[in-house]
Amino acid sequence: MGLESYNRVEFPRFVHVAFHPEPKPQLADLSERKARLKTLILGPYRSATPEGSTICMSRLERLRTYLKSSGYTNAKLMKDFPDVPKFHQETATHFEVKSKQKILEWPTGLLFVFLRSCDISGVACELTFVDDKKPDLLNSSAVLVEKSLNLSAMVKGPLVRHEIEVNNFETEADLNEFAVGACMKILYRNYWQI
Repeated sequence: MGLESYNRVEFPRFVHVAFHPEPKPQLADLSERKARLKTLILGPYRSATPEGSTICMSRLERLRTYLKSSGYTNAKLMKDFPDVPKFHQETATHFEVKSKQKILEWPTGLLFVFLRSCDISGVACELTFVDDKKPDLLNSSAVLVEKSLNLSAMVKGPLVRHEIEVNNFETEADLNEFAVGACMKILYRNYWQI
């Protein structure tokens, strides 16, 4: 077989892929994929005390804004999804069902944020729900915990079983940097699916 004939032979795809592996991510492509990464930020909306009623929500909103400014423009809080249709007449049940449905259907990755002086029961429930119903999603998740906050065994159990690293932060800047790092890990893990 001559060289010219050889050049006209078509090889099966698996032979081509074996000798031409997928290229490494390029920067332009990275920016596009960062923007498409669906990151759901799960955190407490309410303070543990009535005096600080909106501080927890404000901190999560600032985190979302920071992620968006870092190129993760598809970072969302649960409240960013419309409340229509109503999943139930009772408000609490509506938000529970909405949260579970969005967790199952929407994100590529999750950021579980546990804030001091906030009611973390909802985030703890969401973490155990993911562990029960969609445990593979925990491989594309990060847990960010404010220092001096003790997590319960019900929260620590899934983290230990799935070998999920807990990032402890002290300042809002620390939280932002850990979140960006977590998003980069989630992006890298899911790069070719995004």
